[in-house]
Amino acid sequence: MSIFDLEKAKEENYQILVKQIKDNYQDHDFNLSQLLKKFLVVPKENKAIKNYDFKELSIQGIRSFGEEQNINFSSGLTLIYAPNGTGKTSFVDALELLSEGETSRKKSHNTESEVKDKNYIPHKLADGRKSDIQPRVSLKVRNHGDENDVLYTWADFSENRFSEALDISIIARRNMRNVITDKPSDRLKLLSGPLGISDWLEQWSYFSNEISNEHKNLPQDSSELLNVSSYLREQDLEFDIIDLQHIHEKIRQWIASKPINDNELKIPSDLGNWESNFPVLMHDFEVLVGKKPQFNHESQSEKYLDFIEKFLEISHEGMPCPGCGKIDLEQSRIDELKSLIEKEKEYSQWSSDYKQLVSNIHKEINRLILCNGIVNFGNLSNAESEVTSRIISVANKLNEGYEKFLDYKDDPELTLEKLQEITDILVSQKKYFNKLTQLIDDYKVQRDNFSHLSVVEKGYIKFIKDNDLSVSQSIYNIFQLDKLREIFSNASFEIDQKIQKEVSDRIISFSDSINQWMENLAPANTPAVKINVKGISGRSAAQLQFMVDLPGSTNTHAIGYLSDAQMDMLSLAIYFSRIQAENPGSLIVLDDPSDMLDGSTRKIFVDKGIGTFFQDPSSHNQIVILTHDDALVKDLWDFSKNNNVNIFQYNMETISSQVISGKVYKEDRHTVFVPRNFKGALLRMENFLAENPCNDNNKYRLWYRAAFASQVRVALEMYVKQLSQIISSEGAGIINEPSNQSAEIQRLCNQINRSLNELKAEVCGHGAHIPQKKKIDNLSDLLSGQFNAYLNPGSHADVILPDSNVSKLIFEELKKLSKDIDFDDSIDIGNELLKNKIGVFLYEMKQCKEGDCKYSSSS
Repeated sequence: MSIFDLEKAKEENYQILVKQIKDNYQDHDFNLSQLLKKFLVVPKENKAIKNYDFKELSIQGIRSFGEEQNINFSSGLTLIYAPNGTGKTSFVDALELLSEGETSRKKSHNTESEVKDKNYIPHKLADGRKSDIQPRVSLKVRNHGDENDVLYTWADFSENRFSEALDISIIARRNMRNVITDKPSDRLKLLSGPLGISDWLEQWSYFSNEISNEHKNLPQDSSELLNVSSYLREQDLEFDIIDLQHIHEKIRQWIASKPINDNELKIPSDLGNWESNFPVLMHDFEVLVGKKPQFNHESQSEKYLDFIEKFLEISHEGMPCPGCGKIDLEQSRIDELKSLIEKEKEYSQWSSDYKQLVSNIHKEINRLILCNGIVNFGNLSNAESEVTSRIISVANKLNEGYEKFLDYKDDPELTLEKLQEITDILVSQKKYFNKLTQLIDDYKVQRDNFSHLSVVEKGYIKFIKDNDLSVSQSIYNIFQLDKLREIFSNASFEIDQKIQKEVSDRIISFSDSINQWMENLAPANTPAVKINVKGISGRSAAQLQFMVDLPGSTNTHAIGYLSDAQMDMLSLAIYFSRIQAENPGSLIVLDDPSDMLDGSTRKIFVDKGIGTFFQDPSSHNQIVILTHDDALVKDLWDFSKNNNVNIFQYNMETISSQVISGKVYKEDRHTVFVPRNFKGALLRMENFLAENPCNDNNKYRLWYRAAFASQVRVALEMYVKQLSQIISSEGAGIINEPSNQSAEIQRLCNQINRSLNELKAEVCGHGAHIPQKKKIDNLSDLLSGQFNAYLNPGSHADVILPDSNVSKLIFEELKKLSKDIDFDDSIDIGNELLKNKIGVFLYEMKQCKEGDCKYSSSS
């Protein structure tokens, strides 16, 4: 089943489970455990057997990789020699992008927020600017029995894994110890495959996490309803939690049993005082108005009156008028002026008294306003009890009079009629005030009978009475939600217990496998390892702890006890156990294990580590090893030859070149694959010639002749070694011993020449063998004569400097021969060494020598 199908099935199964819980949890015979058993079925363990081969990988635009580079994978061991800084990490990143859609550097140590693949993966030029080459990784895979390859390609940072997962096991140096040092819950994810629980563990863990959080998706009542409902549930009403009507009836009965309903009146501490001296002021006003002086003329100004008084002080009868001096004053005129002065003084005194009285009246009105004000009992607008209803009625009357009373506040034109209206209001207010005071006293007596109830309880009781149906519905909902939460919590717990039990049952055999690998790989005296399975409350799934088995101790953690070398081997043992159990046919990629190996452990790693995968008949792994260690390369090469394991070798190198970006040439430095064989040597020679045109006349001619001659020597040696493999017992079997790649080149040349000439002499005379014999003659010429100087250690290029034209001539001859020795996967011969033209005709000649000539029998 594809990854997408698994995800879809996981979500669909979860939805079905939750629906069945919600549909049936109210049934009295509901059984959660029985329901979970239908979904928590452990499938039979099916070990994944690879039915395809990994053929060719193409990388471009990934970190140090620029233009597209291709590498063919051996059916056995692919060895990539790569000094530090030449692209090993980039190679691992490319494979991770292809198989997982992201690199492990992005996920390591919770750095996802800091490391974005799209920012760091694309290839950059030497000056740091972005290259025009688009990142892409392609892998050719051929299913067994098919003639055509299947191509998988990654080229988009938004892509996830392929729907059909590529069976690639990458042991990256940066992640080596994660399987031990990661969080205990993450360790189980890494080991779920070899435990045979990967699919169901993911589904069960998904169930556990989702169900434990299911209550978050359940509806919630308002906080007010929730608090009131919780208060009611504490009253021991014995609700039937699945019957809403029953809950409602219980609540109504409870409300009726309460002698106080909605009388939560908050009494003002002071209702004011309607007692007043206003009637006295009104009487004084009436008297004063009756004494108002009567005038036939308008009142004179104070200046005028002051003038008259001064006039009278200096005037007497018979004297000339002080004002005009023309006539003599008469006594009648003087008396008239004195009468005017007296009346004006009388009116002025009255007016002053009037103003003072009006001011006192206004002050009294304002005092009453400040002392009393509106009496507000609006919180009893829906009251049903008699006393509170009467309080509201009287308070409203009191407020009506008060509002009228406000009309006279600061009235400048008071009259007896207005004062009478004010007096009438005061009499009425006094009556209502006394009545209200009495009613409130009655209410206080009633309230004191229930003084034991808190303000909160009173509020709850009132709210419940006013919203009995809503509260009933809320209680019903809460009961249902609580029961669902309890069921979901129990379901999550049961799933976690099931996971822990299954993991515990399976971990024993896996621990045995780890310890077997530890015996093979780890330094001497390394203690055995055991794995503890621990469940932690509040967390889904199980936690794994790696412990060491020490006498007298049961709680020694491997992380704290083992040395660095032992920790490295434990990590490797866990990965190898995981691959052996889960992915017996995967492509294993080891990222530079050299750093954790020394002279004593390197050979063990090769023979008992890598060797185990090729010696196990149930294993069909292809292995890729990247390393910068020459000694490890030699050990792996020797192992492959001694155990008949097919091996491809490559150099990973960094070269400089000019690239065109737009219309501008820029310097680029990028990684290339160069096969560590004859073909690779020719490729290196071609690159040498491209960078250093053949010219014996420039000032560097001596260096050039020496360097080119050295390249020719390497190519010849590679050709001889490859030819030695083809004729050996590992190939066509022309000689009855394996190829000795460490033998002197001259000795190998002599052995090849002798064996091929003997073969040429012993085949039949059929005409089809004539071109084959001609090829043997050409090979003999190559391995002797003028070319022999290049193979003679005493004639090395740093001693004798051949003419560059001679070196170039040999190079051209080697290129012609390369067409016959190049690997050709279309050739239908089981032996990888014979899948080339030379291998085919030598095999045919060997068959002819043994009496089974295909040409003679056909004729």
